[in-house]
Amino acid sequence: MVVVAVVSLSTACAAAPDAQPLDLRDRDACALLGAEALEGLGLGVGVRDPETAGCAWRTLDDQADLTLVLSTRAGLDPDSQRIVPPVPLTVEGYPAKRVDPLDAPNCRIVVGVAATQSFAAEAAERSSGAPRLCDLARRLAAEAVRALQPSR
Repeated sequence: MVVVAVVSLSTACAAAPDAQPLDLRDRDACALLGAEALEGLGLGVGVRDPETAGCAWRTLDDQADLTLVLSTRAGLDPDSQRIVPPVPLTVEGYPAKRVDPLDAPNCRIVVGVAATQSFAAEAAERSSGAPRLCDLARRLAAEAVRALQPSR
């Protein structure tokens, strides 16, 4: 089962002061990660979700599903924490947060990359032997940020 959710956040928050804003407009979630990143995450070819314009992958070991959904309508809302206690995260220098209950069978991390842009990286368990889902979601988020950054 592929779990894809669009995260709608109303109050925008800019990226961290040391992180340059990233532009998600005209980006394709399925084409974002290169072959090396996909291999490192243990993923095959992504499948585009026409409803969200996101991308879904299944791990090659069939243990988990990963999704990436880009949003150009909302940044990261620092006041909208749905887990207790709220724990601020950063992904490659960008503000992030987990937006699902701690006991959920998935882990969704939203990363704010500009004042009105963010993306959600999610890992959902397919079997009881699945690796730590938040580690997978965070690794997916980190690879997405690296792919979005201009070449140095």
